[in-house]
Amino acid sequence: MPRRTSVCFVACTHGDEPIGKETMERLSLTPAAALFDYVIGNPKALAGGKRYLEADLNRSAPGRAKGKAYEERRAFELMRQFKPYRYVVDLHETRANDRMILILMKLTPRTLALASAFPVADILYWPSGKPTGPLTQFVPRGLEVESGTKTSFGKTQRKLQRVLKVFLKNLDLIPAQEKALRRKTALPKGKRFFHVYATIDPQEVTDPSKLRDFRPARSRQGERFVALLFGKFAGLTGYKMRLMDAADVARHREP
Repeated sequence: MPRRTSVCFVACTHGDEPIGKETMERLSLTPAAALFDYVIGNPKALAGGKRYLEADLNRSAPGRAKGKAYEERRAFELMRQFKPYRYVVDLHETRANDRMILILMKLTPRTLALASAFPVADILYWPSGKPTGPLTQFVPRGLEVESGTKTSFGKTQRKLQRVLKVFLKNLDLIPAQEKALRRKTALPKGKRFFHVYATIDPQEVTDPSKLRDFRPARSRQGERFVALLFGKFAGLTGYKMRLMDAADVARHREP
């Protein structure tokens, strides 16, 4: 990354998710290329066509310089590379559905303002609660974009490219939005927030196969939740979410 812009995109944090690399290569051929840099998150996993080699890179940050796993060392290196950038956007892919969402590890005026610049309605607040975790958990202004490619990789890739172009056009608006969000607790307009708070135990639902992504569900004990299904993790049924209102966001907001 020879240039220094305000934005760094991360592609292929998981080596089996090529949509970020494809989009960056295509976006680099447009005038928007002057507005960003990008880095391949896990080049060794990408070369091998694997999600990761020794550990999930997106669970290994902030990493260690002399970590045992390659991904620990790579996470440490990436954290150093991110320092000159104001914004870090990590591009992910799922083959379980066709939706596009944003994922925030923290709710702060900085991350909320960043999310407001994307023409994406659904935002997941997904705190890790652990000392190690996703790459964007350890940068002040970072988020993940998760793109579903179940029906068509090409169609979703083109949509992601359009979304990122809009985001790049909105860069100059983010500082003012951040200032406004520091003065009030209102949500960015046109966004829906969901809090991912637990995994789904298959024993607590009558028929896990009937769960539908982003649809209401109920456990045997009567707990109501919204199901989040990624469909690519062995032994994991999915996650529980709840729709957040302004008061919920305010309770979880950090300075």
